[in-house]
Amino acid sequence: MDARTNALFQWAKRSAIAARRDRLAVEDVLCGVYAMAHDGLMTQELTFLKGDGHIEWPEQVLALYDSALHVPAEDATARKFGFDSTLAAVVASAQSGDAQLEPGSLVRQLQPGIHPIVRDWYKRNGHDGSAVKVETRPEPEQAPVFAAPGAPPALDVVTLAARLDAILGQMEALVARLNTRVLGQANAVSMLGHAYFQACVAQGGQGPRGIFTFLGPPGVGKTLLAESFAAALQEAEQGEYGFRRFDMGSFAGPQSFEQLFGAEQFYKGSRPGTLTGFVKEHPKSVLLFDEIEKAHESTIQALLSVLDKGEVVDKALEKSVAFREAWLVFTTNLGREFFGADNESGVLRDAALAPSAVFDLLSSARTRRDVGAETAQPALSPEFVSRLAKGGAVVFNRLHAGHYLELLDASLTPEPAIGVTLPEIRADHDARLVFLLSLLPDLDARRVAS
Repeated sequence: MDARTNALFQWAKRSAIAARRDRLAVEDVLCGVYAMAHDGLMTQELTFLKGDGHIEWPEQVLALYDSALHVPAEDATARKFGFDSTLAAVVASAQSGDAQLEPGSLVRQLQPGIHPIVRDWYKRNGHDGSAVKVETRPEPEQAPVFAAPGAPPALDVVTLAARLDAILGQMEALVARLNTRVLGQANAVSMLGHAYFQACVAQGGQGPRGIFTFLGPPGVGKTLLAESFAAALQEAEQGEYGFRRFDMGSFAGPQSFEQLFGAEQFYKGSRPGTLTGFVKEHPKSVLLFDEIEKAHESTIQALLSVLDKGEVVDKALEKSVAFREAWLVFTTNLGREFFGADNESGVLRDAALAPSAVFDLLSSARTRRDVGAETAQPALSPEFVSRLAKGGAVVFNRLHAGHYLELLDASLTPEPAIGVTLPEIRADHDARLVFLLSLLPDLDARRVAS
């Protein structure tokens, strides 16, 4: 990265710290642009906005800069930040045309359709809020430069804004549908929607289309949300998606991975793997790996190729099977020592704002039998957790009495088949409460709904 761009991002990080954000946003980068211009380190790059160089700045940017001044530079250096969805798309678009990411390349992507604060910036400097055509100096003639395999093509700002708007519309439709299907988990649905947006924005690289990790106590709707995601995805994207659930407790043996990926042809009865065979028939699919911590280490290691490259060789077919259009969902009950308490520390509550905290938790989480054993190894290998961290984390809350009553009411009023009228079933408050009490101490959403 260009040294000046690095300095710009240091200011952006100070702005984010002052604003208590865990991800850099467009307004933080604009604060960095102002800081660089204020120090005389960024003048030529802004002449496209106003030829005389006397740039007018939104009050919000000035306020962010004043707050950033109170954040020590060393605090920003020590902190690591990701980008929010909009800024991630802006940076990806800039970097696709300039691998060094010079400040001018980044600023040219800060067009008014990206964010209201940028639109205000343009208007203050004599523009009507529409995109400005930026003249760039011609590059010297050189040998052709070939993009890395799978790298997304450079996007102009209008195309980028339209793409973001389309993805945002799909995400909103997805979240709205899921909230009607999965009760009591609005925060988890919101996190899934954000992770879906991020995956769509970053689409084009290696690996599956999306990787999601569902973390939470048993019986709170993790499996249901994965099933509902597949159905909602078909509506949001207007396409057919296959769905397959794999109970990872069935893959606890050292050779179990052959069931997923196929056995060598010289074995008697060799056949395609249940995973690779399904994906070969349904390239666009949602794959649920339920309770991944129960799988044998050899099975987990075999999944690394899927997470890394988005493809794996089926040993029986002797052919590579692509997962690049597949969405992978991993559920886990790890971390129950946190879920079992009242969570006064707020670890999981804060994890909704900082998904990286979820993967930090997973990297050290132990199985239930190993909790408290100082010498026990984490349930998931660091290599596997690092692959999961390429995707999004979805944290599920513990359900409360009100949620269970909603689930019970919903289960008493099933959707009738077309042309069929079902009698109305009612249960008074006391009857519902007695039913829930009868399920103790094993009360969970699955038992209530069934």
